[in-house]
Amino acid sequence: MLAVVKSLKALFYFTGIMVLTCTMFFLCAPDKPSTGSNNSLNSDYPGMRKISSAGKSFLQGANDSLASVADWEKPLMTCSFTYNYWIDTVEVTQKEYFEVTGKTPVSDTVKNGKGDNYPVFYVNWYDAILFCNAKSKAADLDTVYSYFSKDTLSTGLINSITGLIIHYDRNGYRLPTEAEWEYAAREGSSSIPSPHLANISQAELSAWFDLNSSNTVHPVAALSSNSFGLYDMAGNVYEWTDDWKGPYSDGSITNSIGAQNPDSYYERTIKGGSFKHCFLYLRPSRRSGTYQIALTVVADFLGFRCARGIIPDAVYCTADTASVVTNQWVVTSDTLNSFLGTSHAKVVFENVTSTRRTLCTIELSHGSYSTKEFTDITNVNVPVISPNGKFIAFCDRGEGLSGNAHVYIRYFDSLKASSWKLAADSAFVPRWWVDTISKDTFIVYSNSCIDNQNSAWSSTKTFLQKISGGMPVGDPAVLTGNGSFHDGISPGGQYIATGYTRCMMRNMTTGVYNQLFVYPYNGKNATGSSQVCNVSISNDPEHPDRCLFLDFGSQNQTSSLTLSSYGVHEYL
Repeated sequence: MLAVVKSLKALFYFTGIMVLTCTMFFLCAPDKPSTGSNNSLNSDYPGMRKISSAGKSFLQGANDSLASVADWEKPLMTCSFTYNYWIDTVEVTQKEYFEVTGKTPVSDTVKNGKGDNYPVFYVNWYDAILFCNAKSKAADLDTVYSYFSKDTLSTGLINSITGLIIHYDRNGYRLPTEAEWEYAAREGSSSIPSPHLANISQAELSAWFDLNSSNTVHPVAALSSNSFGLYDMAGNVYEWTDDWKGPYSDGSITNSIGAQNPDSYYERTIKGGSFKHCFLYLRPSRRSGTYQIALTVVADFLGFRCARGIIPDAVYCTADTASVVTNQWVVTSDTLNSFLGTSHAKVVFENVTSTRRTLCTIELSHGSYSTKEFTDITNVNVPVISPNGKFIAFCDRGEGLSGNAHVYIRYFDSLKASSWKLAADSAFVPRWWVDTISKDTFIVYSNSCIDNQNSAWSSTKTFLQKISGGMPVGDPAVLTGNGSFHDGISPGGQYIATGYTRCMMRNMTTGVYNQLFVYPYNGKNATGSSQVCNVSISNDPEHPDRCLFLDFGSQNQTSSLTLSSYGVHEYL
């Protein structure tokens, strides 16, 4: 029997690559005409301008005598885009905010700046992103921001949001990134301060600031737009962006989404200056007001505008030249419950960064969950949970590697207890197995993890080590001396399996070897039937003849199973 499912991509939230196994226990602002060329209005994005940024770069930040070191305007950073995006022509108005959310943050007691066409203010960062979500829902778009819960104060302000994830691969409404905002404000230029802010006299034509505002906010689009057709990109109210505030890179970055983690003030970058601030703060390179602005702050000079556009291969900005690519996953009790079909389960996985592979766990129990990260070993590969859920086995090298490796065992629930190591000289890819007759528990492992197309593979060995109370008992037995079948034994012991780069099975009764998932199922030609990895044989006694695996893709030919070509690891 062959079955195929799309790979699942919305279960777990961690930065880095994740490998997992689990054991179950049973409307719009006014539109103004503009000069300008390739940044045009689009009927699919009402009230927005298309910013044709794909393939373009600019110098973000500043390095002149007015650049603020304390505000992290320096150093200049080359920022590039591989995508286009859309941005509101005007700041979100009080009328639109009410139409979308049913709320009126600017009360009737406000003497100046109250009215339909004035920008909304007294909104913190949380209010702004929830507005974006509500606007996405109203337009039948997928929401960009997901979360577990929110804490609302008696005043109606959002104080915190738990489990927040920004899904840059969704084309709903969101706040612009700082790079998007600054590129649009500078009209695609790298000039300092920006084309329309060369001096105070010129700034007064397009920006409300302390010298011309009479200390009050003004209706949107009352002054001139920039050449991209955008109004109030300088002055009127400061505008929230999506990004955590952090230092710029000393080199260059592509598709930036700001800092990976918040600073000590929990600041999201704000841009553009306001009616209360002086000319200096209108510079598009400025990143905050007079004082630090945490994401919970509300003020009469602080509003926002929306953006849209998928950000492919989004990258965090770091102080050195190393880019940190996002790989965010989200887990909730609801998603695990739905996926696993139970409210009681344990999950183990690797959290991978550029320098470490640490062991992490999640325990789901009756609607709540707890998480742990073990940091004492930083080269964890292929972690698996014991059948009774008390232990985790893992090794310190992965598939496709030769040389020596070691298998470790540790308690699932204890961060304090140390792990212990099997005595084998070399042990790769542990798999738990329970003998259905004796009920004894074993770990299957191999002494090598080389490609099973390698001529030396047939001389590698597979071992069976009895385990009791998490500890090895006696000497390991040789399961087979003709290949490293490190991906498990079927419940009755009849089959052993392995992957990388062929999906191989051995019948332990007859000694016959078979290669699984070959042409035409895999969409390769008759001789191109390799490149399978992460095989795991079923431990379900009702389905002992099944295994799960990933394939390296069939980009050029059609699989008889999927009836199409498909990408690397697109299917399980």
